[in-house]
Amino acid sequence: MPAIDAQTDYADASSKSISAEALSACTEGGLPTQALDMAEEKMNGFLKSGDKKREACMKLAAAELVGFMDNGSADFEEALERAGEAMSTFQDSSDKAMEATAQLVLSALNYKRQRTTECHQAASQAFLLFEELGNKGGQAKAYHALALSYLIPEDYDNATKSYKKAVALYKDLGLKQQQFIELQYMAESYMSQDKPQKAMKAAKDALAVASGLKGNKKGQALVLLQLAEAMVADGHGKRALKTVQDGVAKLREDGGVEGIIGGLQALLHTHLMLGSPGEAMEASKEAQTLINKIKDGSGRQYAEIDLMHSKSQALLGSGEAERAVKACRQAAKIAKELGDHAEEMEALNAIALAWASQDGTKNMAQDLVAEAKTVCQNSGNVLGEASVAMLSGDLLSKNKGSADEVLAEMEEARALYQEAEDIAGEAAALRVMVVCNVAKGDYAEAMEAASDSLELYKQLGKKKGQAGAMCAVANIHVQLGDNDEALESIEEGMALATEVGAKAVEARLQLLLAQVCVASMSQETLPSDKKAALPESYVEARTKALRATRNALELAGKCADKSVRASAYFWRAEALIWDGRGSEAVQSAKEAEQSFARIDDVRGQANSKVLQASRWRSGCPSVPE
Repeated sequence: MPAIDAQTDYADASSKSISAEALSACTEGGLPTQALDMAEEKMNGFLKSGDKKREACMKLAAAELVGFMDNGSADFEEALERAGEAMSTFQDSSDKAMEATAQLVLSALNYKRQRTTECHQAASQAFLLFEELGNKGGQAKAYHALALSYLIPEDYDNATKSYKKAVALYKDLGLKQQQFIELQYMAESYMSQDKPQKAMKAAKDALAVASGLKGNKKGQALVLLQLAEAMVADGHGKRALKTVQDGVAKLREDGGVEGIIGGLQALLHTHLMLGSPGEAMEASKEAQTLINKIKDGSGRQYAEIDLMHSKSQALLGSGEAERAVKACRQAAKIAKELGDHAEEMEALNAIALAWASQDGTKNMAQDLVAEAKTVCQNSGNVLGEASVAMLSGDLLSKNKGSADEVLAEMEEARALYQEAEDIAGEAAALRVMVVCNVAKGDYAEAMEAASDSLELYKQLGKKKGQAGAMCAVANIHVQLGDNDEALESIEEGMALATEVGAKAVEARLQLLLAQVCVASMSQETLPSDKKAALPESYVEARTKALRATRNALELAGKCADKSVRASAYFWRAEALIWDGRGSEAVQSAKEAEQSFARIDDVRGQANSKVLQASRWRSGCPSVPE
């Protein structure tokens, strides 16, 4: 269980000690529910004594804890109300420091719900208050909150700028631990932008800052893994492994069991990234030996849960599903003993995924999902229940479940996300609902779901999501033969995808463009005289189709999307047939067949075989070969 990165900085000394007491159950390895109970108890005590300011402090601490434990329950809205009430109390008492702190908590809570405007406004107000007070530490925290507000609409440039400003302020104040944390966030932001080289620099800077810190070796291990991920993404797998091995050796020299365990987990995951599950298992064995030396307590138990999840991934990579399930079962058992329902749910979901990877145990996977759903229902974890419904739909899809079965799970997930006011989750459920309805041939329902998801992504300001939704709208138009409407949607989606660098979405839009162009060519009446010039509209459509499939193949290579790559070969073969280049079309269709085979797409393989037999089509131009 990670420690709370508490925003609350209580100005008055006595209140500060109370907040520390309330948060200690989390920060020192206990459960957040224990900390919340303590905050509630203190708050009620101050309410009875009439101490409004201390009561407000405890309201703020309780609100922050509820945000940390967020599970989509009604408690979250109550937390927002409490934070707002606390802020009003601080405003009435002209305590600007505490008012600013309350704004930070409100910003963090709104970030949890992906409410861009409210999150940004609260962070901006906090910055102005801290600036007025000349509180640089507060300004740095506000910059961090502003960065998070930019992440909601995926404005990574402004998020990174905010992180940099926070780092600069913490550097001026000599606060290395805070610099270290902000640099971690920067590295993560760069990876989200597909900028591994910049992510490497941020991670290296974080490790350089950490070298002067006595504690937080576990945090250093996490940055070590960030650095390895960036190196692997940049094509330097061997360097990544050597870097992590050297990092683990340094953590051994420094001492501290938690740091070494964290380093071994980083090593484990690096081996997995490089396709070496056997070596990953060796790292997990050593980590387990060290965990056994930690004194009993929730810190040890959570370390073991983390390790069990990592171990299961290594075992799955080695094809040992039963042992992987056993490791996840151990994680679920420990979580249940701790009373941590969220961790228990995660472990049960991991078991379901492990069974789903094996042909003979897919029904067992669905049983585990049902068990995870019950855990969520019993603990009032609405968001957890929604995520389980999403997983259930995914497993049904992979297990050849019907579109109706998957759709039922997605509708349940959508309703739960709506209950929890999780807009991003609802949009994700709608995207799957689109696919299900298209599979059923119910295009009206599909269009409604696609339009609803588009509106939600606009509300969030997520342009990548908007591009994906426009791609879904365009696909529905293509299926209905509405080529003019499809082209409009493709153009709009392409502009969004290009702007945010959504290569996979852009590739799919290029394929839809190719399909529209092929459909346009098929509707042309060509001259019977083979020597006569082809219609300009036909030649234009043919040129666009060939260019679109080339673009899709290039983009598929950049985003490593095997499905898009297979489809790109297929539609390139179609375009080549309409260009009268039969032999090239057959070769592209064969490439498509092989690519579909690699992703176990039987239908795609069959269609590719049909295409190979259609090298000459009635109505297509022909050229000597």
